[in-house]
Amino acid sequence: GKVRSTQQAELKRHRAERKHTDTANMSHPTSHYPCDAKGYILKKKIGSGTYGRVYKANVCAVSWHTFAATAESCNGVSSGTIENMKIAGYDHHPKRLLEVTFADAQKFAIAAQEQEREAEEVIKAINACKIETNEEVAIKILDEDCNDWDDVQNEIHVMHDMHHKNIVSVHAAFLKNGAMDQIWIVMPLQAVGSIKSLIKEIPAYRSGIKDVKLLAGILKQALTALAYLHEDCRVHRDLKAANILMSKEGVVKLGDFGVTAARLVNLRSFVGTASFMAPEVIQRRRYSMKADIWSFGVTALELAYGHAPYAYLEVRDCLRATMSRPPPSYKNYSKRHDPMPRSFHKFIAKCLHKNPDQRPTARQLLSSSFFKNACRQKYVAEKCIKYILEKRSKESKQEEKVAMVHHKYWMIPVDSFILPKQPVRKSPQRMSSKRKLVQKPNAKAQKRWKAFLAHIEKDE
Repeated sequence: GKVRSTQQAELKRHRAERKHTDTANMSHPTSHYPCDAKGYILKKKIGSGTYGRVYKANVCAVSWHTFAATAESCNGVSSGTIENMKIAGYDHHPKRLLEVTFADAQKFAIAAQEQEREAEEVIKAINACKIETNEEVAIKILDEDCNDWDDVQNEIHVMHDMHHKNIVSVHAAFLKNGAMDQIWIVMPLQAVGSIKSLIKEIPAYRSGIKDVKLLAGILKQALTALAYLHEDCRVHRDLKAANILMSKEGVVKLGDFGVTAARLVNLRSFVGTASFMAPEVIQRRRYSMKADIWSFGVTALELAYGHAPYAYLEVRDCLRATMSRPPPSYKNYSKRHDPMPRSFHKFIAKCLHKNPDQRPTARQLLSSSFFKNACRQKYVAEKCIKYILEKRSKESKQEEKVAMVHHKYWMIPVDSFILPKQPVRKSPQRMSSKRKLVQKPNAKAQKRWKAFLAHIEKDE
C-alpha cells in the first residue's frame, strides 16, 4: 500500500511538473537565463556607443516533451539520442536545451556515423520548439576585438557581486561565436533608460529638473547605490547621468561598471569623462572614493540645469577649467536668481571641494537636509515615466505606420510609375515680345505681311 501511494504521489508530481512546463506563465521572471543566443529574440536597438550596442530582447522558453516529440517524429532524431539527453537531465531542466551547442549535440548521438546529422537535427528541433515569452531583458552586445576584455570581465563581476536594488544586476553573460566573436551581457531591462535621456525627452526638464522634490528623489536613490559600492571598497570612476538608469517602476539604478576599481591602493590612472573628473584624477595624484563624490556633485548640477558645467568645452579646455577655475556652481549657468533652494547649493559645495579630504562620504551626504523632502517612486512614476512611455508608444505606432506605407510603396514595380512630361517654360522676354507682336506689329512685319498678301492676289 505504501509503495503504491508513493508511486501515485510521484506520478502526480511528474504530471504537475509537465503541466507547469508546458503551460508556464511566460510573464513571470525566469529563474535561469540561457547562456546562448538561441535563448533570446532581439527586438529593438535602444542604445549604442563605442563599446557596442544595447538591444531590447525577449526571453525564450522550451518544453522537454514538445522537443522530444518534434525531434523524434519530424526531425528523425533517434530515440537513443533523446534518451541520452534525458539521462543528462534536460527533461528536468528544459531551459538548458537552449544552451545546447553543436558539439554538445554530437556527444549525445549513439551512432558515430550519424553524429553530425543528428546534431544538426537536434539544433533544428530546439529552434523549432522554442517559444517567445513576454519577459523583456536588455542585452549589451560587445565586439570582442573592439573592447578591452579586462574591462568587460570587471563589469560582469561587479554586477554579479553587487546585490542592491539601486544597482544594475546581470542575468547571464556568454561569448557568441561567429564571423566576429561577440560578448553578450544579459541584464534586466530599464524601460526608461538613462536619466540623461529622460531630461532630453521631457520638454519641461530640458533646461534641468527644477522640481526639487523629484530631483532629490532621483539623486538620493543614486547616492544610496554609490554608498553601497563604496562600502564594498569599490570606486566607480565614471559617474554621470548617462550611467544612471531608471526602471518603469521609478527605481533609479547605477550602471556601467567597466572602469570600476576594486582596489583602493595606489589608484592613479586617468579614467573617466573629462567634464566629470575630479582635480586629483586630472593631476594623476593618488585618489580614492572621494573622486566619485566630485563626479556626483557635477552629476547633480547636470540634472538640475540640463548639462554639466563644462560640457560645451573641448576636452583639454575642460580639464584646464576644472583645475584653474573655482569649483562649479549655479553661477556657471546664469547670473540671475536661481530657483534651487539653499540646501541644494550647500550640498553641491560639499561635493565639489577641491581638497578631497574635505569632501564627505556618500553615507554622510545621505543625511543632508536637501534629501528631507525627497520623493518616493510613485511620484517619479507620475512625473516622468508615464509621459515617456506614452510618448514612446505613440512614436512606435507612428513608425509602424510609416514602415507599412513604405512597404506598400516598395511592392509597386518601378515600371508602373508614369511620370508626366514637364512643360517647356518660355522665358518672360519671349512672352512679352510675342504679346507686343500680336497687339501692335512693327513696321518690318507690316511690310512683309503686305508683300505676302500682294503675292497671293497676283496668283489669283
